[in-house]
Amino acid sequence: MKILLLAVVHLLITETSAQATNVISSHVLDIASGRPAVGVHTTAFFLNDHNQWILVGNSLTDSSGRIANVHQGHQLLEGQYQLHFDTGPYFANHGMSTFYPYIKVVFDVYNSSQHYHVPITLSNYGYSTYRGQ
Repeated sequence: MKILLLAVVHLLITETSAQATNVISSHVLDIASGRPAVGVHTTAFFLNDHNQWILVGNSLTDSSGRIANVHQGHQLLEGQYQLHFDTGPYFANHGMSTFYPYIKVVFDVYNSSQHYHVPITLSNYGYSTYRGQ
């Protein structure tokens, strides 16, 4: 009985850990100020079988410029995702104009059991992104 109980506990811990890591996260850094970009509104979309973008998340970057899970409440599926970062209001709130009122990043999720991290480094006249860890 103890072995069965330990096996069940191990399975639950393993399953919970796996669920916590298979998400899409992001980190937005303002390289002009050298600080995290706090309060950037971000929406996440998934491309469905009918070639339509379906909203799967709506977030704000936190005090460290991070979003732990951009598709909160939605299961991570294999397929194409789009993240839309509203940078115009972020720069307007800091008294600056920007050449890019938003940043749209489209990428593929090939393995829904993995963690996908999409960092953005930005200034009001440029940005960069890559697949992070």
